[in-house]
Formats: sequence, C-alpha cells, structure tokens
Amino acid sequence: MPALLVDFLWMTLLELVASLIQDAFSIKPVKKSALVLRMIVLVFVMVCGVYICSICLKQIGTQSTAGFLNVQVIDRPCPEPDVEASEIPYMHYPKPKTFSRAECGCNPVRYFAILSMQRSGSGWFETLLNNHTNISSNGEIFSVKIRKSNISTIFETLDKVYNLDWLSSASKNECTAAVGLKWMLNQGLIQNHAEIVDYFKKHGVSAIFLFRRNLLRRMISVLANSYDRDKKLLNGTHKSHVHLPHEAEILASYRPSINATLLMKDLKQVQETTTKALEYFKSTRHIKLVDVLEFLKVPLQEVKSRQVKIHRGSLSSHIENWDDVQKTLKGTEYENFLRTDYGSIFGEKGEIFSPLSLFKMRLPSPLIYWRSISTVSSPHDALLADKAITYLRRHPHCLSHLSTIFTPEAASSLLLKSQNDQSLTLKFVGWAADSQFFNPYCKCLALHVLTRFKLYKTAQSLAEALAIETLDEAEDPVFPLLRDSYYLCSSSSAVFDLVVKSYSHLNMTDRALKFVGRVKSHGFMPGVLSYNSILDAMIRSKKPVKMVEEVFGEMTKTGISPNVFTYNILMRGFCCAGNLEMGLHFFQEMEKKGCLPNVVTYNTLIDVYCKSRRIDDAYGLMRSMEEKNLEPNLISYNMIVNGLCREGRMKETSEVLKRMSRVGFVPDEVTYNTLVNGYCKEGNFHQALILHADMLRNGLSPNVITYTSLINSMCKARNLNRAMEFFDQMRDRGLHPNQMTYTTLIDGFSQQGFLKEAYQILEEMKGKGFLPTIVTYNALINGHCTLGRMEEAMGVIHDMEKNGITPDVVSYCTVIAGFCKHRDLDKAFDMKVKMAHKGIAADAITYSSLIEGLCGMRKLHEACDQFQEMLHIGLVPDEYTYTTLINAYCAEGNLNEAMVLHNEMIRKGFLPDVVTYNVLINGLNKKARTREAKRLLLKLFYDESVPDDITYDTLIESCTNVDLESVIALLKGFCMKGLMNEADQVFNSMLQRNYKPNDAVYNIMIHGHCRGGNVQKALDLYKEMVHESLVPHTVTVMALIKALHGKEMDGELSEVIGNTIRSCKLADGEFAKVLVEINHKEGNMDALFNVLSEMARNGLLPNSGRTAYVG
Repeated sequence: MPALLVDFLWMTLLELVASLIQDAFSIKPVKKSALVLRMIVLVFVMVCGVYICSICLKQIGTQSTAGFLNVQVIDRPCPEPDVEASEIPYMHYPKPKTFSRAECGCNPVRYFAILSMQRSGSGWFETLLNNHTNISSNGEIFSVKIRKSNISTIFETLDKVYNLDWLSSASKNECTAAVGLKWMLNQGLIQNHAEIVDYFKKHGVSAIFLFRRNLLRRMISVLANSYDRDKKLLNGTHKSHVHLPHEAEILASYRPSINATLLMKDLKQVQETTTKALEYFKSTRHIKLVDVLEFLKVPLQEVKSRQVKIHRGSLSSHIENWDDVQKTLKGTEYENFLRTDYGSIFGEKGEIFSPLSLFKMRLPSPLIYWRSISTVSSPHDALLADKAITYLRRHPHCLSHLSTIFTPEAASSLLLKSQNDQSLTLKFVGWAADSQFFNPYCKCLALHVLTRFKLYKTAQSLAEALAIETLDEAEDPVFPLLRDSYYLCSSSSAVFDLVVKSYSHLNMTDRALKFVGRVKSHGFMPGVLSYNSILDAMIRSKKPVKMVEEVFGEMTKTGISPNVFTYNILMRGFCCAGNLEMGLHFFQEMEKKGCLPNVVTYNTLIDVYCKSRRIDDAYGLMRSMEEKNLEPNLISYNMIVNGLCREGRMKETSEVLKRMSRVGFVPDEVTYNTLVNGYCKEGNFHQALILHADMLRNGLSPNVITYTSLINSMCKARNLNRAMEFFDQMRDRGLHPNQMTYTTLIDGFSQQGFLKEAYQILEEMKGKGFLPTIVTYNALINGHCTLGRMEEAMGVIHDMEKNGITPDVVSYCTVIAGFCKHRDLDKAFDMKVKMAHKGIAADAITYSSLIEGLCGMRKLHEACDQFQEMLHIGLVPDEYTYTTLINAYCAEGNLNEAMVLHNEMIRKGFLPDVVTYNVLINGLNKKARTREAKRLLLKLFYDESVPDDITYDTLIESCTNVDLESVIALLKGFCMKGLMNEADQVFNSMLQRNYKPNDAVYNIMIHGHCRGGNVQKALDLYKEMVHESLVPHTVTVMALIKALHGKEMDGELSEVIGNTIRSCKLADGEFAKVLVEINHKEGNMDALFNVLSEMARNGLLPNSGRTAYVG
C-alpha cells in the first residue's frame, strides 16, 4: 500500500508539473531515477504528517489545559514570590503573542496614572519618569477630544495603554516594569470618576496625585502660559518646549498681574477641584508626592527631566501687583502661599525626588501564588463543578449525590465560573451553605460575588456564619482570604463594609475595629457603612462614650465624611445615655457641614424631649421640620402622644389625633396602646374602654402593657369581674401575661380581701415561671392587714426573707399600719425597731401611721413626740399627718392647738383639704362656736390677715389650668356645708379672672346645688358644662337625675337621661342602655338608678372610674 501511494503521488505530481509547462518543453519520466524520486516524495509526506500531528497535539493540549486551569501558565518556572500579598493585585505578567520577554519573563508590570491639573509640573514630572529605563509614561492622551467623549471611548483608550502585548501597547521595550499615562482632571476624569475608579480597581492601576500645594504658584504659571500662547514666540522661544537654561531665563522675565478681586474665588475653585479628586480616588491605591519609583517597584536609579524650571525664587519677583495680592490673602487660609517657596516642595534644584538607593526585588510567579489560595482546580474538580452547574440549572434534586464527593476546589471553580450568573450563584450558595466542602475560602469567594450582585441580605447572613465559624481562630483569617480572592472576582470595597457590618451586628466590635485597621493598612479604603455599623454596635452594647468619640474621630481623620446615618446613630447614643447636650451638638454640627437632617434625626430629639417631659420643645421641633419641608411621620406623632400621656395632658391628645387625620395618618397599635394606658393612669376608664373597643373593631391588637393597664384600672374601680374578663381576653388573643399583670391582679384581689383568689393567681404565676417580686409580697401583706390577719401578714414577711427577698419600707409600713389600725401599738413599735436594726429608715407614711394609731388610742402626747421626732430627722409631714393631729386636738377640745397646726400647715405650703375643714368645723361646732366655723371658711376668701398673707384672691391668681386643687378643696368645703352663696362667689371670681372651670369644678357645683335644692341652677350648670364639651361625672349625673325626678321636671329629666345613654359608646353597654330606657318610660326610678350604678361600675359611663369629687 505505501508503494502504491508513493507511485500515485509521484505520477500526480509529474502530471501537474507537465500541465503547467507543457508549452515550454516536454518532460518524460526517467526510469533510472525512479527510486530517488520515490524517496524524495516519501520524505515530503513524512514531514507533512509530522507537522500536521504536532498541530493537532498542540491544540488538544491547549484545550485540556484551559479546561482545567483558571490561571495563565508561563512556559518556564519563576522564582518563589517574595512580596507582600497586598502588592499582588498591582502585578501584571505579560505573555506577548509576538515575542518572548526573554530574561524579563518573570518580571511583573505595574500600571499607573498621573492625575494632575494644568500647570502643576506634570509635564516635567512625566519626562522625569520617562528618563527611567523601565518606565513607559505616555503624555496627555486624553487631550484628544474623541478619546474622552464618553466612558466607552475612555475605556477603549485605557485598554490600549494598559496592554501587555508589547507590539500593540504603549510600552517602549520588553523589559518595561511600569506603564502609565498623564491625565488632567478636566479631561473627563472628574466627570466619570466613579467608573474610572472602578476600572482602576479592577485593573490594578495605581494613582499618582500631582497637585501644586501653592496654588498661587500655579496661577502665575497659568498666566505666563496664556501670555506665551498669545505671543506664540517670545524672543524666539516657545514656552512649551523649554529644555535649555538660557531659554528659561528669557521666559522668566515676564511678570503677570493677578486680578486681586477674583483671586480668592479662583483659589477656592482650584482647591475644591483638587479636594474632589483626592476624595473620589481615595479608595484606589495612590500616593501624594512620595518616592514614586519605589511605589511602582521598578529598579531605582537617578532620573532627570529634559525640562528646566522657569520661575524660581520668591513670589514677589514674579508678580507685578504683589502688594495687592498680599493685602487680599493676608488673614485668610491662603496666607501661607505668600511665604512658601519652591524649595520647600521640590528641593533646591526643583527636583521632586532625591537620588534613590538601589532597590532589588524578587518578583513572584503567578502560577505558584494563585495555587496557594486554591484557585487551581484539578480535572476532577472542574468536572465536579460543571456537573454541579448542570444539576443546579436543570436537576436540583440530583445535587444530594454530589454532596459527599464535592470539594472546596470544585466549589471555588464553580463560584468563579458563575460570577456573571446571579441565579446560579444564589442556588449554589443556598445548597452549599451548611456543607463541609464550603470552607472559609469558598465563603469569601461567595461574599465577593454576592456583594457584586448587591445581594446584601444573603451576603450578610453568610458573613455572620463565617464570623461565628472562625471565632476561635487566634488571628482573624477572613481578611487575608478576602484580600487574596479580591481581584479574582472583580470585587469592590463594599465587601469589606459588609463584613464589618456583620461583625457589628454580632456585637464583635473589637474584631470589627481590627478588621478595619487591616483593610486600611493594605491599601483599601473602608466606607462610611463600616464606621456606622461599628458606632451603632458600640452604642447598642453601651460602650463608654469616650470610645465612641475615638472611633468617630478616627473616621474623620481617615477622610470619611459622616453622613446623616452617622449623625443619627451618634445622637441616639448620646441622648439615650442622658447626654442631650452632646446630641444637640451633633445636630448643629451636621447642619453646619451641609448634612441635611432627616425624619429619623428629628424623631430622635423629639423622643428625648418627650421622655424628659419637655413636650413643648418637642412641638417646636415638629414645627421646625415642617418649615424645612420635612413631613413628620407616624412615629413622630406617636412620640408626641406618648409625651402628652406622660404629662397627663390627655385632652391635648385629641388635637394631635385630628392633625394626624388631616395629613392622612391612621392611628396604629402604638397610638392606641399609648392612649389607653394614658387614660387608665388618669382614671378615665370609660375613654380607655372606648379606645380598646375601637382597636378591636379596627383589627388592631392591644399588647400586654395595654391589657395590664386595663386590668389595673378595673381593680382600682373595684370591678374584679371586669378585670378577670380582660385577663381571659388577653390569653384568648395569644398574649402571655407578664409578671406585672399577675401582680396587678394579686393586688386587686388582696385589697378587697379576696386572698384565696389572690393566692390562686400567685400559684398560676409561679407555674408560668415568674417568681414573686417584693411588689407581689407587699400586695399580699396589705390584703392580710386589711382583714386584720396580722399573723399571716408576718408569715408573708418570713416567706420573703426565706426566698431571698428583703422586706422594704413599704412592707414594714404596711404591717405597722395594720397593727395600728387594730390597736396593737406595741407590735407596731416593735416593727419600727426591727426595721431600724435592718438599716431601713422609717418614712413619713410610717410616722403618720404611728401618729394615727396613737391618736386613735387618745395618746396625743406620744403622738406629738412622734411628730417632733419626724421633724427632727428631716421628714416632712403631709396634709394627712397634720389633719390627724388637728382632729386629735379637736377631739380633746384643744381648738387653739388645732388652729396653730392649721396655720403651720398653711405656712409650710400645705393647703387644707376638705377633710381638714370637716375636722375644724366639726370641732368648732361641738364647742358651739358656729359663727367661728363659718368665719373660718369665709376667711379664706375675704380676710387679708391670713398667715403668710395668703388670701383667696392671691390663691386664685396663682392657679394655673393644671393646679386648681386648692380651689376645688375650697369649693368642696362650701358645698359640704351648704354654703352655696359662698361657692357661687368663688365660681364667679374664677370666671372674672378668665379662668375656665374644668369638669371637676362643674361636678362639685352641680352636686352642691342639687343637694341645696336649687335644681334649676344645677341644670343650667349641667347644660353649660355640656356646651363646653366637658363630660359630667356619673355621680353628678345621677344626683341631677334624682333632683329632677324629685321636682317632677320630666322634660328636663328625659333630656339628661338621653344624653347619658348617648355617652355610652361601648358595644357591651347596649343592653344596659335598653334597660335604662324601659325603666325611665315606666317611671321605675330605683331600677333606673341601679342600672346606671352598674354601668358606672363596669366603666361604661364617662368618668366612671374617677373618684367622686364630693364626699
């Protein structure tokens, strides 16, 4: 066969040649040379075969290598790398297609860009660098308009500069170690800074900032250059091509005049431009006028520029109007420009860099380095990664078969292959997250990819898992792993911010701070998010304020500008720590720095003001918000409502609710819960119940605190059935009673003597895991004392001590009051001694209880001793103590001493209440001193010789809308004694002085006139009260109904009853309302009063929870 093939080829070749030259001559086969020719053809065929086989083998080898490796393999081995890991991203290894780099094959190349402004010495500096054998610096390539027209053309131009195939790149020789260009800020650099920064990071480009520090020098240069352009030639020399000293001398003779009017504006404009550039490019690897040769890691040698400096010496010799310039800059931030010389910046010879000592460096092999961080995958790993990709995309149910054989290398390979596929990355991370093969390095790769896709929530969860996994490591391995994989994934500094945020979220603030330090030390720049996260974590964990201030100071020194979130965090931290002054300081600072406050900023201060009972200041902040076109949100209004409830200004909350409605806000659970709690504390149980019903109707859920408040209100109203209804309702709604809920119920049952039920609730409380507190025990002690079961009360104290709870002053005071009430004074005083031995000081209530007990036993002398002892130790007696002693003196007929105490009481600022008046009047009446009793009451209104010059007129004038207790007490005294003329005089006096009577005043007056028989006057006051939108008390209404019924004023009676029924807005009062209507129609007034009384007890009528003003 081989012979036939050779003959065939030979004959074909001869025929082809013959056909080509048959016109010239004829060729015939030479028989004698057949063997030689056959040998030639055979050799030719073998050579062709070998060539074809070598090509095929080369292609097969290339494809298989490319399939298994993710790095470029160089043909010959390179020495082990001996550089810092932080330098790796800035080292590039060219492998030109056109020729080998020969002895430079293992040397890396650095990319750089000189960022400058016109007339800042960049031309001189560039020629200086180009003088170096191993540096290739290009000129202003972006001065050509088409190259900077848009970001695409900019990138195309940059790709040509930073090209490692030397024949198509900007490099000047194959051993070039640094390639770069000069780029002016106004050549598309500032306009497209975000994209260019990203390009620099991805391609490992180092920035060299070259800006004149003395902006005045630059201005001189600009003017001189402009003059030169206009003249074109100056004594035969053009400024742009100065290379000889004598040419520089000719050009230096020009002295420009500077426009002093525009000087400051021009300097500021240039300074802002340079500041922006430094800010925009701070996250890149950069330097500012330091040893550039070492920065670029090229062999160090002395370099010189072809250009010669023109302007030297003092500025005064170069500026025509020097005096004007001096006057303009004196006293400004630019005054130092007047004194600065070139020598202080560039050296005496105008050189930026002094001659550098030789510097040698072993350059790393990329193959060896990348293998060390697991980016090289074996064929088996690559196949696993490909198989996993197929399963993830098409057959996710098959992934379980891979779990046991999948490797970290396969995981790394998959992540790198899926960098541009968000869905695939998410699926893989979801599958691999808890697997053993998904080691810390794989997690770091995943963090880079997830962050680049802006999948921050998933990335943070992964980062937190990584933080916990590496918690026990002596040295945090996360940063080295992130750094080593940074450029494999075209990552950004956002990944570092995310890790810091994760550490901070886990309260690992020390670790977060160390991480930030390592980020900065390796040439990266943490973002504002990193510092915000750390500050927030420090404040949440209540770190010392000084530490917070130090971190904030480090942030600003690093050059990171605080944003509104930073200031919000700081304000919240300092305000919560009680340092409102510092909170306000940061509020003012952010406005000065142009950082606009947002709603959260204002809410932080509003919250502090409301909690500090400075509600008016909070209102002022809301007005300030609106003036700055910031709309308060629902949280703002809820804070105001909470502040008003804290101060007991419940009427004002309705105005806030109306305002909320006008701007489109609907009250939420927080609003309702706050209002219900506020009304319960005020004692307006009816309004609290209305709001509670509204909540349920609107699908909102009361919380545990709200139910506890309602239960407490019902206990105070002695309506234990309703309290238990709320208790059951909260459990039915899935809410779990807390310790306070149980204690409130125990106290409610104990106060009414239902100790069996109280102990049942106590057992349930223990069963739920709540231990009784001292408040719980004190409630039980009070219950036992109320029933006179003093031994059981003492038993509770012993139980407290056995369970490790020390009885407090309330515990002992309650027992002492119990012993006094049941006339066992010896034991009462024994308890006083016992509490003193235990270091518990008796309070004013303890002494009052003892004084009351002694007075009840007619031991007035001992009571006075206790009173003097009380004063001696600095305790202040209250109205109750004074009234007790006054009553005792009156009982003994010693009215003079009683009046002395009465006067002393007033002198010390205590206004006598209705009980005090009762005691004194009864005492005077018993001594048949009725006229004196009446004069005593009238004296408060008419007599100007009252001790301390207290008169009723001055009393009225000193009253505010909130402080009317003294007036109410006086009205009560008059009404109780039927002195309605005097009461009317007080009431009219209030009106004359423009004081609007409140509901308490009206209730007292109506009730007084009803008792005095002046029903028409009572009815008039009732109508006036309703007209003023005030709600009559239930007791007042019932008194008026009885009075109207007695006078047979049926029309007026029907009107009052109708108003009363309409005031019941609760759904559970419907049946009661029907009963009232039926009994009214039938004239069954007793039944009607019974229904109204029951409605009042159940909180169904307005003010039914308040204590009646009239006794």
